Amino acid sequence: MLRIYLTGEVQVENGGRLLRGSQLGGPQGRFVFAYLVTERKQAVTQSDLADALWPEALPASWAPALSAIVSRLRARLGSVGLPRARIVGNAFGCYQFTPPGETWVDIEAALAGLDAAEGALRRRRTGRHSLPRSSFGGRSLPAKRERGWTSAARR
Repeated sequence: MLRIYLTGEVQVENGGRLLRGSQLGGPQGRFVFAYLVTERKQAVTQSDLADALWPEALPASWAPALSAIVSRLRARLGSVGLPRARIVGNAFGCYQFTPPGETWVDIEAALAGLDAAEGALRRRRTGRHSLPRSSFGGRSLPAKRERGWTSAARR
């Protein structure tokens, strides 16, 4: 099973192999990886990803710069046995993280655990079943790298 850690140090674990955040291509590589993982259920336009990565102003040659970051990211992910050619898809001006098989992401596991715990507490207090509601408020990235998409992902 592919395990992805986005809280604390960004890490990828696949089949006993560990890829540390420092090996993902620097802060920009870690940011792009975290962004694509959290948005993996849909394709992300290159321009949206660039806007998130460079919120103040896009570099003059942002498209080739972004392409280079993604290319390095693919190579690093390939080093832990992930399919380099398919792990980050690129089509129609979009990128999409497409992990093979079962994938566990720490933030998603935390949210699921909180939902289950809140539901259990609510059922114990009311004596009936109710749908759990998430209220996870932890930080997934250092505050200086926090962008609008991280706030939106917490809602």
